[in-house]
Amino acid sequence: MEYTTEFVTDELKKLVGWGACPKRLPYLPHLRSLSGVDLEVSPVTMGYLIRLFLVEQIDSMTGTYQFAGNKIEAQIMNRAYKLLLMIEGEGWSAVNRRGRVIVLVKSYFSVEAWRRPIGPERDFLWILADHMVSSGIAQAA
Repeated sequence: MEYTTEFVTDELKKLVGWGACPKRLPYLPHLRSLSGVDLEVSPVTMGYLIRLFLVEQIDSMTGTYQFAGNKIEAQIMNRAYKLLLMIEGEGWSAVNRRGRVIVLVKSYFSVEAWRRPIGPERDFLWILADHMVSSGIAQAA
């Protein structure tokens, strides 16, 4: 399956509301393919492997990133992605996680403006998706 940054971004955006819950992850085809999990394993195992892949990809981000006119250190991005995807902040609502991320990345958006289908949250997730797709292509080579 061919995956692009756009498709992976769409799947990450879905995860913000749900959180990166292992029971939902196997049903996201681009993330599943990108993570390289064996299709023969059970859906639960597949979900945990995809979640591990997400964490590894987030942790592998280094340097600084440009977002909404700000330069953001990788460690801040790491924390923000883990909050958005509910890898950290378990039990927090998507609204609370989004609000915390907006503060972390020093953006000036309301939660409503941030979460729009085509908006800052999607742009923010695109950075992670691009990193994941680039890393996936590099690993395959």
